[in-house]
Amino acid sequence: SLHLQIKLLVARSVLVDMEPKVISQAVAKASKSGKWRYGEKAHFCQKQGSGNNWANGYCVHGPRHKESVEDLVRREVERCDRLAGIFAMMSVAGGTGSGVGTFVTQCLRDMYPQAFILNHLTWPYGTGEVIVQNYNSVLTLSRLYQLSDALVVHENDTVHKICSRLMNIKHISIGDINKVIAHQLGSVLQPAYTGDSPSNYSRNPIGITVLPLCMCAISSYFIKNSGKKRIRERLKMMSFFDFTNFWNLWNIIKRKMDDHKPSNQTELLEFLHQE
Repeated sequence: SLHLQIKLLVARSVLVDMEPKVISQAVAKASKSGKWRYGEKAHFCQKQGSGNNWANGYCVHGPRHKESVEDLVRREVERCDRLAGIFAMMSVAGGTGSGVGTFVTQCLRDMYPQAFILNHLTWPYGTGEVIVQNYNSVLTLSRLYQLSDALVVHENDTVHKICSRLMNIKHISIGDINKVIAHQLGSVLQPAYTGDSPSNYSRNPIGITVLPLCMCAISSYFIKNSGKKRIRERLKMMSFFDFTNFWNLWNIIKRKMDDHKPSNQTELLEFLHQE
């Protein structure tokens, strides 16, 4: 019999964690799929976590392992024909995802100042995860706002409601939540209309529309409900805003700003407050 060895697709990615368990599970699960895998040496982990402490991840583990992580990223970038952008995925509840993730993003900005950096943040449940998750989340956002070109935030509570109300899943698992997030991220990576000229179809490095004032990303996303009717529901990619109303409001304000032309940040804030 003829045995054909199928070469699996290798993800162009770098996995970083301060504990080996999650990375080991991710690598094993990808290989088990039989369709793709992670690179054999494209991950970095240690044997101690960050203790759910943002400062421990950002000020201790990040600087300590900076060179090792940068070498892994640089090796992956050198394999690219063209670096279109960097997609950083991180959780903001614990100390590693928030602290180390923020520090790594800062390093990426220093290494590739012209690259489009998109950060995907998994926002924790309102209760029941980490007691200091609010501090970790705020500290992460305060730094990423200065470093990232766009932020995509998925709140676990909101995704949980999507699974329950729109998909009619009775017993919601982590896998169900991850499927919704993965599906929505797929829409983020599609071509988009630019915010400056909505009539012109174009593709930016990552394929999303970014609002200049708040760095929020907008993307159209639809799912098919279970059952016979298959009603297509428009979902919010981020629950901070109702983007339909917000986008219309932004267009109105933008036209008025073109006439008013605020000269500094103070005038801009006063103008927005009046409107």
